[in-house]
Amino acid sequence: MIYALVTARKGSKGIKNKNLKKIGKLSLLEKTFKIIKKSNVFDKKFCSSNCSKILNISKKNKIYPVKRPSIISKDKSHSIEAIYHFYEFLVKKKIKMPKIIFLFQPTSPFVKTDTIKKILKTYAKYPKTNSVISVYKINNKYNFVNQRILDKKNEVKFLFEKKRSKMFRRQDKPDVYVHGNLFSFKLNQLLNQKNITPKPIRAVKLKSFYETIDIDTYEDLNLAKIIDQNVKI
Repeated sequence: MIYALVTARKGSKGIKNKNLKKIGKLSLLEKTFKIIKKSNVFDKKFCSSNCSKILNISKKNKIYPVKRPSIISKDKSHSIEAIYHFYEFLVKKKIKMPKIIFLFQPTSPFVKTDTIKKILKTYAKYPKTNSVISVYKINNKYNFVNQRILDKKNEVKFLFEKKRSKMFRRQDKPDVYVHGNLFSFKLNQLLNQKNITPKPIRAVKLKSFYETIDIDTYEDLNLAKIIDQNVKI
């Protein structure tokens, strides 16, 4: 059993009603629902939210609504709290427990169905894997050995001075990846390890930067609109 869980709370400070903002004809929430349906791999689909409007949209899209308490829907709340609540919801409703859950965030509206399928193939190829995430290789310019901090007088200090002295050349630096914003995990192992990415963890490498976009500001939203209008995802 493979379930899709969309976490879409209300109350974002950066962009009001962020998950309901539109990119083209669809809201971020609806675009995520469309991706999930298009993949055609999920036995059941759910949306966890503390927002009645989001839950109603979920119901209209045949996504099972899960009413999330406000106490675990705040800015400082963690995704794992929503997952624990979802688990309790399944127990209460006597819904069969899934083996694997994919966690979707509407703020990442360009996830490819091919990525979802590659993640499932990873579980099949490596049966002992307990979580699989998407990752994207970052440009050398942003390699961790190049990171700096500034003091009050804007004097520069490298965070990893010793490593940088040994890895000054581009070809000496290790490949570094950022999260591609798609989580998946075996539910029983998340409960056992109390971690959203229970070990051992594997990754699927993304070829497109667009999949990594996480909309948090109006600049991010405007960029997503431009991509949606001009790039074939």
